Amino acid sequence: MSNEGFRGVPGVPDGWELVAIRNAIKGEWIVDSKGLLHQLQTNTNGVWPIIRKIEVPKQYRQFANGAEAEPFFDRKLRPRNGGFGLFRINAMQENLVVLAGYTRGYEYMFHNYVFDDGTPFGVEVTSE
Repeated sequence: MSNEGFRGVPGVPDGWELVAIRNAIKGEWIVDSKGLLHQLQTNTNGVWPIIRKIEVPKQYRQFANGAEAEPFFDRKLRPRNGGFGLFRINAMQENLVVLAGYTRGYEYMFHNYVFDDGTPFGVEVTSE
């Protein structure tokens, strides 16, 4: 069976995916015969639909302008491709960033640099 899981299976609640149908192990989530979710406290001998919560990765976009990026001015950056070095921003303008003597646009920075914690050089997109 795939490690990806199966989404949209009838009987599996929205936001969850089917992982397997087998004996369940303590800590796994199952769907009972009434369609209710349970997290098991012990191992079971019966065959159950095993499900897991679908984790949606965070989405990011490039900064729209200097005002949006300004709160992140003091954060360290590193190359997205795993290159060496940590960098500090020297200056920010409305559409440009000065980093290590180079001037680049926000789109270039978004695609080529991440903050020191690995998050993209951009702003998180939230659904509000």
